[in-house]
Amino acid sequence: FKQKTAYEISLGLVGSEMCIRDSPPVDQWNPEHCGDIGMEIKRDGTWYYMGTPIGRKRIVKLFSRILRKEDDNTYVLVTPVEKVLINVEKVIANSEYTKNLAIEIGIKKEKIIVINPGIDLIKNLDQKSLDKVESLLSVKSPRLITVSRFDKRKNHEKVIMALRNLKQIYPEIVYICIGYGDEEENIKSLVKELNLEGQVMFFKDISDDLKNALVAKSNIFVMPSIVHKSSVEGFGIAYTEAAQYSIPSIGGEVGGASDAIEHEKTGLICDGTNLDSIYYSINSMLENKKYLEYGKGAKDKVSKFYWSNIIEEYKKILS
Repeated sequence: FKQKTAYEISLGLVGSEMCIRDSPPVDQWNPEHCGDIGMEIKRDGTWYYMGTPIGRKRIVKLFSRILRKEDDNTYVLVTPVEKVLINVEKVIANSEYTKNLAIEIGIKKEKIIVINPGIDLIKNLDQKSLDKVESLLSVKSPRLITVSRFDKRKNHEKVIMALRNLKQIYPEIVYICIGYGDEEENIKSLVKELNLEGQVMFFKDISDDLKNALVAKSNIFVMPSIVHKSSVEGFGIAYTEAAQYSIPSIGGEVGGASDAIEHEKTGLICDGTNLDSIYYSINSMLENKKYLEYGKGAKDKVSKFYWSNIIEEYKKILS
């Protein structure tokens, strides 16, 4: 009998796994990297091994189930005991930032195409939710909002610290935080420490109608993201979702926010590590209600992120 390699054995394990579940848990497998096996996926979806198309559809289907994109934008076939590198004809990056990351690790620039994530068209706002927001916020103005996980890289802390000084200029300012996460209690403790309970409102587990109404009734979407450990904002769909309601955004200069926000046209890009930069960005947008101008720009330009247009970009690659 021909001795089976570890990869053949592990494929057998995957096959068994797939008999009892729809998709194997590739996200839970962390085997050793075993190199490049000469496999490539062309833009038309054809799989090649050592330059020859793979004709057996069942094998291609199996491989597609164990294909995983790594943090460094490479692609591997992964099994419980090992993973191998495969080549692709094109690499889609979700922003210029992730494109540059891919180039840094050795992916050829000509292979990379930037296509931003898409968003769905907004639904009509629910009047009951709008009325509820007006009741909740009452005379609170101006209104800042963040919709995200409570995560270090989202940078809620520095927005809250800037709020302490903004309160001196805008006594009725309010910062609306929608989400949940590991940093929730730390953020709430900071709000209490800075005596800002009257300026910060927390929401979680709310309906989409109420969330959308809160965004629509705000003035600025604020999320000056930073790099925290290995975590970074690859793009920032929340910015483009806010833009649909004519809400401009403030994003961080590190990461993919600059793909979603055109500086001084649909919002502002600032240094998220610098408290003065965040404070200045918020205040400059509030002065003379500059957010109205940027909000109009955001609304005018957001259509390029609609899925109907994003899909056309993918079609160009496949043609």
